[in-house]
Amino acid sequence: RLPALPSPPPLFGPAPPYAPRAPCEIAMGLKVKDLTREVKRGPWTKALDALGEASAEQIQLDVFFYSTAISACSRGQVWPQALQMLGIMTCAGLTPDLVCLSAAVPAAGEGKWDGAVQLLEEIQESRFEMNVVPFDASITTCRKASQFAAARQVFGDVGAWKLKHSVITYSAAITACEKSAAWQDALDLLIEAEDSRLQLDVILYSAAISACEKAAQWTVGLQLFERLRAQSLEPNIINYNATISACEKASQWELTLQLLDLALLRRLPSDVISYAACASGCEKAARWREALSLLRRAEEEHLQVNAILCNAVIGACGRAREVDRGLALMREIPEPLTDTYNAAIGVCLDQWQQALQFFDDLQNHLRAAP
Repeated sequence: RLPALPSPPPLFGPAPPYAPRAPCEIAMGLKVKDLTREVKRGPWTKALDALGEASAEQIQLDVFFYSTAISACSRGQVWPQALQMLGIMTCAGLTPDLVCLSAAVPAAGEGKWDGAVQLLEEIQESRFEMNVVPFDASITTCRKASQFAAARQVFGDVGAWKLKHSVITYSAAITACEKSAAWQDALDLLIEAEDSRLQLDVILYSAAISACEKAAQWTVGLQLFERLRAQSLEPNIINYNATISACEKASQWELTLQLLDLALLRRLPSDVISYAACASGCEKAARWREALSLLRRAEEEHLQVNAILCNAVIGACGRAREVDRGLALMREIPEPLTDTYNAAIGVCLDQWQQALQFFDDLQNHLRAAP
């Protein structure tokens, strides 16, 4: 929201009339351009430096400078400074343009998503010739706050203005669906994006696949993965991980391994998330050999093995009653976490003494924790 400042002029007041500029004003104008250029090229702190320099030299900054400064603060995610710039601008008697206000939308929604929606409503009530940029910013803010209904409303407002949705608009809206597990809405938006003839990217498909994963719609997620490839887009490791995770949630462990092999065949930079998801699928099916093989392959690729992967392998050994292998793996872990102890205790089905030992170790581990 706009900061409460003493008696600012109307936010959307009339522009001042044009008047010929004196030579000194031209020199100041060039100085303003130089400051604006510095802000545009540098980090967000340059905006504060330029503002201080202009104040010291009594240089009146223009709308374009403030627009650039607000954008720099938004890029740096320093939202209070972005709103401060907007407040200073209005107190200086300047009328914010659409670019300024669009850049301030994420700042208005920081910590409270409806602030972004409120500022967007103010922009729509102004006399600006609207474009899709402030809508994109508002939808993105709603998406980060997992406010699917609000994001969908803003998405509809774009159509009400007869504006064309951008890839950013679709991406933010589909990601909002993902966070709400609204897989059918995500699918509808993706199909609409495909029909819009926009140059789509893999992010859209990842978000839609993740929405299917959260709703346990693994078959639809797999179809979307194939649809992505049919669009002549090259899936990245994020797409593979999203599809692997969807299959893992449905206990489709064989498909997870096939997808991982396909990703490695395409020489994609694999990560431990891929191996952990596959191992979790193997754990559910008690496929301890496959799970252990995944762990060894991850180690051979010098990946930083995480607790999820280790716990899944230990759990797979426990489900398959391969107690000795599970315990041996537990002893390989230098600093096991609480979940790892729990997995190891679960392995000790018939070895109550070993289970008690792990329980004592767990208590000592928890006492030593800061």
